[in-house]
Amino acid sequence: VRQVSGTWGHVYRLKRADTTVDFQLPGSFIVNTPIAARNILLTGYCCGLIADYLVADDIAEGRLLRLLPEYQTVDQPVFAVYAHRKHVAARIRLFVDFLAERFSR
Repeated sequence: VRQVSGTWGHVYRLKRADTTVDFQLPGSFIVNTPIAARNILLTGYCCGLIADYLVADDIAEGRLLRLLPEYQTVDQPVFAVYAHRKHVAARIRLFVDFLAERFSR
């Protein structure tokens, strides 16, 4: 299963200690949402790369198996996109500031 969004999802990058590995997943099934990728993985007929938080319960309960547990994905950028205005609404500014602080860790 490949989850494709823009150019992300065509080539994956994993890291372990000082080693980085680029690879592509074989297969012809492409989805554009992580929930669809999770649902396909639960069929048991494929493997894929998906965020831990989406499948933590599935792994804990034995529905999915983590392959290559010694590898981690490389960091991906996170963007907050909102309409540019001279004065940004306070709730938007607070939320963007929250995200910036949260993801800076």
